[in-house]
Amino acid sequence: MINWFKKKNNVINNEMKLDKKRKEYILDLLDKARKADPNFKQFGAQSHKYKLKPTISEKEVSEAEKKYNFRLPEDYFWFITNVGNGGAGPYYGLKPFKVDNIEYLASLGKETLLSPMKSQEEYDNFIEKYEECDDDEYDELESELWQGLLYLGTQGCTLNMNIILSGENKGKIMYGDYDRHRPVFAYGNSFIEWYECWLIETAKGYDMTWYGGKMPGDEKELINKYLTCKDDIKLKIQILFSMMKFEKVSSETLNILYEHYCTTTNEDERLELFKRLVRFNHPKINQIIIDGFDSDEPDKYVDYIVMYQQNNFNFWYKILLDNIEKFSYKCVDSIFWRVFQQCSNVDVNDFLKLLKSNDVNMRAVTLGNLFRFCNTNDYIEEILPMFNDEKIVVNKAIYMTHDSDDKRLIPIYEKILKEYKLENDKEDNFAINYMEKFLERMKLKA
Repeated sequence: MINWFKKKNNVINNEMKLDKKRKEYILDLLDKARKADPNFKQFGAQSHKYKLKPTISEKEVSEAEKKYNFRLPEDYFWFITNVGNGGAGPYYGLKPFKVDNIEYLASLGKETLLSPMKSQEEYDNFIEKYEECDDDEYDELESELWQGLLYLGTQGCTLNMNIILSGENKGKIMYGDYDRHRPVFAYGNSFIEWYECWLIETAKGYDMTWYGGKMPGDEKELINKYLTCKDDIKLKIQILFSMMKFEKVSSETLNILYEHYCTTTNEDERLELFKRLVRFNHPKINQIIIDGFDSDEPDKYVDYIVMYQQNNFNFWYKILLDNIEKFSYKCVDSIFWRVFQQCSNVDVNDFLKLLKSNDVNMRAVTLGNLFRFCNTNDYIEEILPMFNDEKIVVNKAIYMTHDSDDKRLIPIYEKILKEYKLENDKEDNFAINYMEKFLERMKLKA
C-alpha cells in the first residue's frame, strides 16, 4: 500500500447543510459520474454500477447506537438514512450499514486503537503484540485491532476502507490492510467530503485507481501546489503521484515537469518526474529512456516502455535489440514475451544471432523464448549446437525440441539422459521426462 500522512487538516466544507438540497447535489454528481463512465471502466465500478441501495431508517440506526454505545459521524448517519445505505462508492463500493451483526456493532463502541501513525517505527512498535501473538490469543487480538472502526468496504485483496469512530481522528477515513501493513488516511476530513470528491473526480473522467491516495484537485491546482511547495520533497512526490489520475496534461504543465526533471538534484523527485513524463508522453521521453539504458538501473526504463508505450512497441524493437545485453536475465525474458511478442516487425533471424551471444544467460533466455515467434522444429539445425553449451542452455534446447521427429536428436538425448540420471539432480526431472517421452515415441516409430 502507498504510504502517505496528512500533516495538516484542511477545513471541512460546511457551506452546504445536510439537507434535501445536499442530497440532490450528491444524486446529480452520481448521475454525472455514471455518464462519464458508461461502460464501468473505473476500478470496481462493475460491482456497484453507480447505483445506491435503499436507505435505512433513522430509528433503526439510533436504536443500534444507543444499545451498543457508539455514535456514527453525523454526515455518515445522514447519508445512509437519506441518500443511500451502501452501493455506489470508491473501489468496489460501500457496504450497507446493518443492525443485525451483534458482535460487529458491539465493537464499534470500543476505543479505536488502529490509526495512521507519523512514522513506520511508531506503527511497528504498536503492532508488535499483534504480530507476535500465539494461536490462542489471535482471535481476541484481531478483534481488538479493528474495534472502533466502521467498515465501509473493500479496495480489493486485503485492503479496506473505514471511518474512525473515536479519538482525535474521529470521522476521518482510514485505509487499512488485513495483512497489517501500515494504515493511512485518505484525503478528505470527513465521509461526505471524501465521497463527494470521488463523485466529482469520477465525473471529470480522472483515473480513480488509488482514490483517496491521490490529492484532490485539477491539473492547474496540482501544478501550482507543486511549484509553491519549494523544498518539501515528500510533498512534491505526493503531488506528482496524484497527477497520475489525469489521462493527459497540457503542454504547459508537461514543459514544467520536464524543466524540473532536468534541474532537480533530488533523485527521488527526479524519478517521480520521469514517471510523469513517460505517462504523459513528453516529446523527448524516448531519448530519456534510451539514455537510461546506460544508467545503473537500465531494467526500470524497460518497465516504463512496457507500462506506457504499448502502442509504440514496433519503434522499440530494434532499439531494445541493440541494447539487449545491458539488461538482466529477468528483464530480457520480460522483453521477449511482453514487448517483442506484441511487435509486428519481428525477424526471427535477430534472435538466432542472439543464440551466439557471449553471455550464457542471453543464449538461454533467447532459446527459451524462441517458440513465441516460430515453430522451433523448423530451426533444429540452429538449435543443435546449443546441446554442447552449459546446462542452463541445454535444458532450454531440450524444451524447444522434445516434440520434434528429428532423428539427429536421438543420440544427443540418449547421452544427456544417461548423464542426468547419474547426476540425480531433481531440478533436471522435467528435462529427463521430456527426453524419455521423446525416445519412447521415436522407438515406436522406428
